[in-house]
Amino acid sequence: MTEKKKHTVSVTKQDFLDIAGVMFVVLDANARVVLINKKGCRILGYKEDEILGKDWFSHFLPRESRERVRSVFNRLIKGEAKIPEFYTNPVVTKQGEKRYLSFHNSILRDRKGNIVGTLSSGEDITEKKKTEAVLEESEARYRALFDRSRDFVFIHDFEGNFIDVNKAALDYFGYSKEEIRALSFSSLLADDEQNSVVEKVLKELAETGQQKELSEFKVKKKTGEILWVETKSSVIYKDGKPAAVQGIGRDVTERKKAEHQLERSLYEKEVLLQEIHHRVKNNMQVIISLLRLQAQYVKDRRDFELFRMSQERIYSMALIHEKLYKSKDFTRVNFSKYFESFIIHIFHTYNVDSDKIKYNLDIKEIKADINTAIPLGLIFNELVSNVFKHAFPNDRKGEVLIKLERDKKGKKSILTIRDNGVGMPGELDLKNPKTLGLQLVKDLVNQINGDIRIKKKPGTEIEIIF
Repeated sequence: MTEKKKHTVSVTKQDFLDIAGVMFVVLDANARVVLINKKGCRILGYKEDEILGKDWFSHFLPRESRERVRSVFNRLIKGEAKIPEFYTNPVVTKQGEKRYLSFHNSILRDRKGNIVGTLSSGEDITEKKKTEAVLEESEARYRALFDRSRDFVFIHDFEGNFIDVNKAALDYFGYSKEEIRALSFSSLLADDEQNSVVEKVLKELAETGQQKELSEFKVKKKTGEILWVETKSSVIYKDGKPAAVQGIGRDVTERKKAEHQLERSLYEKEVLLQEIHHRVKNNMQVIISLLRLQAQYVKDRRDFELFRMSQERIYSMALIHEKLYKSKDFTRVNFSKYFESFIIHIFHTYNVDSDKIKYNLDIKEIKADINTAIPLGLIFNELVSNVFKHAFPNDRKGEVLIKLERDKKGKKSILTIRDNGVGMPGELDLKNPKTLGLQLVKDLVNQINGDIRIKKKPGTEIEIIF
């Protein structure tokens, strides 16, 4: 009865070991296997009877580690060493494959307390080791790229405190790795006003997790030298959550210097161009003044009128240069301001009674370069002057509409001058003009690659399409 009970208990223990998810192996004092569970057999690829009684170190450990592990085992059996509670060791399968197991160990003693063997449980961590090896290789590659990058790379938290930087960053700023880890990105800024920019960038990165486009900062090296850097930042995630910020930067000091030099050169050219427009306008004013003085000695009224018309034509060009001189854009004229100023001048020149003749301006925000502006200004002068001189004789009342707009396709501009006066003579032929003014209009319209259209009744409507 007692033997039967013992046999039953023994089978129960084996069954318990066989359902375990890890290897269980017992070695006697001579390193022979006296017990192994099914999981151990599956890991090693042997049947149980092929393992039992075999020397563990000679049959199931790789050659390079046999003697080292056996030496430790022998010292344990002699009581000369303390058993390691946990260690990782490779084993060799029947197919010659090397697998890694994480062992937990304990000493087996007889009733007298003598060491008679060891009990070890081993978890197969081969796949974990492979993953770790891949990660280590990946980390090594990343670290190589990190340190060999010519751009400086830095990793910091969302407060800007440095966690890691590469060699290029250390060389650039002149700090050791220990020194820079005690700093933040803001402490490298040369201008305190940029702190708010950095805070805004870090806040956006923390809230959105989106990559931040290029930003420029003025920074200060350890030596105090001031430089410019351009950075691009992105978020590093851990377990799906933003954990840190990685920034890549490069020195753009020379580019900034070139930009500054270019801006300075451009400013100097703008000043020069402004001065040219100013002087041209002044020279034209001198010519106008000379013509006005000369006109005082002209007795014939028709000759006097010719002098005045010449003055007005020169004024139309001088006004272009004045508008360019006073504008921020020295190459393009804003016609809404130009026509408004010119119409007031013409009212004053011809002593137009504003109670009798009204004018309406409908000028869209259209700009043109000087090559178009001067011819168009001369055309405007000729046509509007003719309206005030001829459309309303004998104190006749009327209205004048001046309109500038884009066509429906937005490709061309249309200048419209319309009055409700007496109209133009029926014999007028623009193809063969008989007056200098109309000849100028024809030639100038051609110069700006435009077309002219005239409607004579009622009043007169002229369109210049350019």
